[in-house]
Amino acid sequence: FIDGVTLTADQTTAVVGVCCEPSAGALNRVSLATGELTFIGYGHLPAMSSGGNLVSAAIGSVNVGALDGTIATTLFDDPDGWILDMAVVPGDGSGKVVAIVVDANGTRLWAGAAAGGDINSEVMLSTSTENSEPNFSLAGYAGQPGDLAYLVLDESTNTLMRFDAEALAPVGSDPSTVGSDPSTVGAVSMWVVNDDVRYVDGQRRLFVNDVQVPGEYLWVR
Repeated sequence: FIDGVTLTADQTTAVVGVCCEPSAGALNRVSLATGELTFIGYGHLPAMSSGGNLVSAAIGSVNVGALDGTIATTLFDDPDGWILDMAVVPGDGSGKVVAIVVDANGTRLWAGAAAGGDINSEVMLSTSTENSEPNFSLAGYAGQPGDLAYLVLDESTNTLMRFDAEALAPVGSDPSTVGSDPSTVGAVSMWVVNDDVRYVDGQRRLFVNDVQVPGEYLWVR
């Protein structure tokens, strides 16, 4: 299944991630002018950094490279882990990469600079090691650089968790139930950027700021 789509800044090219056969997933570059599709390498969960680099996950690693599939650097590598979710969010320079990782020790939130370097942080979300039906997904961010919180959706408890972007310290949580539709009992996928709220509910309906978008959906960014 498709687990990620990202666009270049000029909106001429998309990269689509397909997870996960083979196990590392597959990355395909798509020309939006011609529709031509090109396999560029293994991986999934593609995202573009503000510096124009392609960030992607491959099993337990987070890699940064170019649109031709070449890898310039590996930001994170856990040989025994699996990247459940990943996104690029605002930060210094090319932004920050935030990922949810599961391994034999549990499930944790990790963050590091998209440009690379040794400064990164992580925090445990749960002692659960189950990745076939993950309960956690990234849900966006709130605030501005310097005063930013990362959001994580815990579907099992219908909770939106908040973490300080600098230290990844928990700064609160609240119910993830959103929207005015009374049949919406919680989100299965959510992406929040301050006051802009997008979510998919348990009936595969997509809402953008409480306005339903026609069709059926599994996730949103």
